[in-house]
Amino acid sequence: MEPLVDDDVDGAVKRELKTARSKIRYLRRQARAMRAEQERLRRLNKAKDDFISLASHQLRTPATGVKQYIGMVLEGFAGDVPESIRPFLSKAYESNDRQLSIVNDLLQVAQLDSGALRLNRQPTGLAGMLLSIVSEQSSRFSQRNQRLEYRPPADETVIDADAPRLRMVFDNLIDNASKYTPEDRTVTVALAIRGHQAVVTVKDEGVGIDKEQLGRIFDKFSRVANSRSELVGGTGLGLYWAKQIVDLHHGSISVESEPGEGSAFTVRLPVRKEDAI
Repeated sequence: MEPLVDDDVDGAVKRELKTARSKIRYLRRQARAMRAEQERLRRLNKAKDDFISLASHQLRTPATGVKQYIGMVLEGFAGDVPESIRPFLSKAYESNDRQLSIVNDLLQVAQLDSGALRLNRQPTGLAGMLLSIVSEQSSRFSQRNQRLEYRPPADETVIDADAPRLRMVFDNLIDNASKYTPEDRTVTVALAIRGHQAVVTVKDEGVGIDKEQLGRIFDKFSRVANSRSELVGGTGLGLYWAKQIVDLHHGSISVESEPGEGSAFTVRLPVRKEDAI
């Protein structure tokens, strides 16, 4: 094989340079296209969040008014309510309450997704918070012929938390446990300290979750398909919202479940340094 002469070397180098420049131009075009697409998606996502926020606010105001007026009628502010009419008004009140719950879910998720939600963390007694939630929900469990047990630690557990939002997380988990649990069963709420973490477990004796659904249970609009799903209803936003709030508290949430044997949701949150064991 004859060695390349200078002209051949120059030609090969020029061809390589031409090919490299062509690839660079192609990559630059691709990068510009990707930036343009990212900007388009950003604007689209912002428009979606703005729409959800605006629609939620506009829906919540009249819906709240409807709930108040129906409640006033049921309480007798407009005179005695005939017993034949009361069941219809009660169902309207319950339906309106569900509507408000959906609107609030959408508004909260829009705030999360837009990055507009900011936590106001303060020293918070977690054991006391859970006791308050359990006390409030006990009557609902009694109406559903279920038992609600609370196992607190010996001492109060103090964490830095946005109490109202974190309270909504545990409200949601406990209420969900009830909804997916048949009558004459028990839901257990337990709090323990493990190292530098407060560990809250909400365990039910319900229908459980299939393994293939566990991986997406915290996804937005994800709903578990089981024998009680149609009875429960819902938007599929509650667990997504709960995970986002726990994440903002630098904690974690997980679930273990077996079909027919119930589920256990575990929330881990950092405790204040002076309270860690």
